[in-house]
Amino acid sequence: MLKSLLWPWIGLKKNLESLEQGLKRFEKKTNQFISDENVRAVNEERALKRVEDFFPVKRNYIQGTEEDLYLVSYPRSGVTWLRVMLSELAYQSSGESLADLDYFVPDLSLNVLSDQIIPSSRHIFKSHESYLWNHWKTEKYKKVVYLMRDPRDVALSYYRYNQKLCNYAGSLDEFIADWIAGRISPGTWSQHVDSWEASSIEKYGVQSCLIKYEDLTRQPLAELKKISEFFSITADLKALEKAVSNSSVERMRQKEAKGKRRVEIASGFEFIGKAESGQWKTALTRSQQETLENAFGKTMKRFGYL
Repeated sequence: MLKSLLWPWIGLKKNLESLEQGLKRFEKKTNQFISDENVRAVNEERALKRVEDFFPVKRNYIQGTEEDLYLVSYPRSGVTWLRVMLSELAYQSSGESLADLDYFVPDLSLNVLSDQIIPSSRHIFKSHESYLWNHWKTEKYKKVVYLMRDPRDVALSYYRYNQKLCNYAGSLDEFIADWIAGRISPGTWSQHVDSWEASSIEKYGVQSCLIKYEDLTRQPLAELKKISEFFSITADLKALEKAVSNSSVERMRQKEAKGKRRVEIASGFEFIGKAESGQWKTALTRSQQETLENAFGKTMKRFGYL
C-alpha cells in the first residue's frame, strides 16, 4: 500500500526529463492568455527551480559557502553594474555580453551548474534575497556587500522592468500601491533593507559593507576601493581605474547589445537604464513621492534619503 502511494514521487525524482516536459505543458496551459515569450521563460525557470528544491536530482549546481563573497541588493539598484566592476577587478574580465556575467559573478536565484562558472577558490555571488525572511537560503552569507538605492528611483526602474518583463499592466500609481503593500516580489524596499541592516545580522556572524548607489555613481573609484578592501581583493590604483572604465555606461550598453539572458529580453526594453541618481525628482508626481516617503520614510531617514 505504502509503495503504491510513493511510486509516483519516486518516478518524478528519477526522471527529470519527464518532469520538465510536464512543467512545460503546465506553463503552456497557465500562460495561454500571455503572449510575451519572456514571461513564459521566467515562469518555466522559476517553476523548475521550485520543483527541484523538493525533488533533488543528481546535478552539480553551484552552492554558496561561508567562504564565498555575496553581493546583495533589492532589484534595480545597480547590482549588474557592480557585478561587472567586481568581475573586472577580481578576474580581469566580465565577458563580452551581459549574458556572460553569470560565468564570473553567478546569480544564486538561477540553477547554474558548477562547471559553468569560473574556477576559483572563493566566488562572488549575486543575490536579491531578504536575509531574515529567507534565512534558510542566506545562512551561509557571511561576507556581504549590500547595495542600496533611493526607493523613489527604484520604483521608476522596477515599474519599467515589471511592465516589460513580467507583463504588469497597471499604471505607475497602481504599481506603487502594489509595491508598498508587498505584492511585488521580493517584498517591499524597506523590508529588504531592514533585513540586511548590520545591527540586525551581526549576531548571526555576518560581516557587511553598505554601499549606496548614489555614492557609487558620484565616486566609483573610492567606493570600489572600499569594496575591494572589504572583500580582500588585492588591487592597485591602475586595476581599480581599469575596472571602473570597463564598466562605464557606454561599455554596459555595448554588453547588452551583444546579448543578455533570455528572461531579460523583451521588445523595447533596455536592461541598462540611464544610470543616474535623482530621476524621481522630475519623473514622479508630488503625490507619488509622498506615497513612497510615507511608506518607507522611517528607513529612508535612517539612511539619509530624507
